[in-house]
Amino acid sequence: MTIVTDVRHTPLRCRSSLARMTALRHVLASKETRLHTKLYYFENGRSYSALIGSANLTEGGLTLNHEFSTLMHGCHGDAQHRRISEYLDQLDARHSHSTPHLRA
Repeated sequence: MTIVTDVRHTPLRCRSSLARMTALRHVLASKETRLHTKLYYFENGRSYSALIGSANLTEGGLTLNHEFSTLMHGCHGDAQHRRISEYLDQLDARHSHSTPHLRA
């Protein structure tokens, strides 16, 4: 699983917890980045799932606010996967604070 968070909105205790999760790739966006993306990306073998939309993983985002998201599934190398991978690679290239990653 890959998580990209904004350094301004991710407390140090959360960053420390994320760093201890060995099955997780955490990319920490710098203060200069206005990260607003809500992309939840998961891989299992050669398949992937991506939840893309407006909802934060907060009580408001999940239960109180009017939000919209779409769930995509596919295989590595399909058109959607290439676009998502390119976006994640761009974030990775811009930010050096990453834990070891699992995404191919």
